[in-house]
Amino acid sequence: MTDSLYFDNQTATRPFPEVLEKFFRFSKEYWACSSSAHFLGQQQIYPLQKSIESLFAQLGMQDQDQLFFTAGGAQSIYQVFLTTYMQRARETGKTLFLVAETEEAKVLSMCKQLEMLGCSFKTLAVNAKGQLLPEVLDAAITPRTALVSLSWANGLTGVLQPIADLAEVCRKKGVLLHVDASYVWGKSFFRFQDLGVDFLTLDGSVMHAPKETGLTIVKAGFGAEPLIPGKEELSTPSIAAFTKAVEMMQEKFEHYAMEIARLRDRFEQGIVNACPKAQILFKDADRLPTTSAIAFPPIFSESLLFLLNTKGIYASLGGGKFQPLSLVLKASGLDEKIASSALSFCLSYDMTEEDIDQAIEIITECVKQLQMVAGDFFNG
Repeated sequence: MTDSLYFDNQTATRPFPEVLEKFFRFSKEYWACSSSAHFLGQQQIYPLQKSIESLFAQLGMQDQDQLFFTAGGAQSIYQVFLTTYMQRARETGKTLFLVAETEEAKVLSMCKQLEMLGCSFKTLAVNAKGQLLPEVLDAAITPRTALVSLSWANGLTGVLQPIADLAEVCRKKGVLLHVDASYVWGKSFFRFQDLGVDFLTLDGSVMHAPKETGLTIVKAGFGAEPLIPGKEELSTPSIAAFTKAVEMMQEKFEHYAMEIARLRDRFEQGIVNACPKAQILFKDADRLPTTSAIAFPPIFSESLLFLLNTKGIYASLGGGKFQPLSLVLKASGLDEKIASSALSFCLSYDMTEEDIDQAIEIITECVKQLQMVAGDFFNG
């Protein structure tokens, strides 16, 4: 039996062993600055080129597309917004930024910072499945719209946005589109050149790469080079490790799509069988094979999360880089009692059937314990 079970992979993932091995090996061999003109710096050029070539091939990029390494997902998104403001919004007067109401907290924070520069932003309503509909986006775009920014998948609910349809709306209206694909890569196949988006970002911390690694891809034809705020460029070891993680995520695509999806379904069915009041949220929506949002009324999610933590089950109720899960759910039209009783569970590639059955047993025990307490409270 496992001492603890980590279901918080939407927040951060354990790096693949092969990724860490590559990072430490490159740290030993390529520790000098790659921009230095001497041999120790220049000897890194070849492995850097190989990493970049690998990413172009893995991600389905065209030769004219641009690729920029960043110090994490937040910086990648910051790069997209700042570049759009400096190189498009200021020049054209298009200062409106559009995001979904369920978007991550870090994106909403970036929008609020842009307000101080004279920009404005609008959050767009999602339907009962947590999806932004093309007709809603179409109606929201005005001549002042500079950028539409979307997370392809919501990290807490796993709900996938209809990116192809939304990209078509942006194309017809001549509006830039940014998509964050951090949760999707390796779990749903795509090629950047086929997406019809202008910017795509990846966060290594949720792709089994080292923390503070990320990527921004810019579609060919954008023009000026994107601005990179803050930290210096990534080191050669970090780039090599990030590239290895991208490769391994793609290699595990079938495992995620079939085996982990099967375990997710087993997990949800086991919870519902053992806890009849539990509700699987967004079950009929197009969603990731790894992620499950489950409500346990009348229990408050904070109480259940705390009790599960004492039992070695680590789940999420949002916060940090996310909006609170309850707000995401209420934005999708769910009742307050359901929204305030939900937790997010995100499976990892290395989970087994034994892990799932163990988790079901422990979660059921905790739910029943808290339901008894809640019953005593409401019965006076």
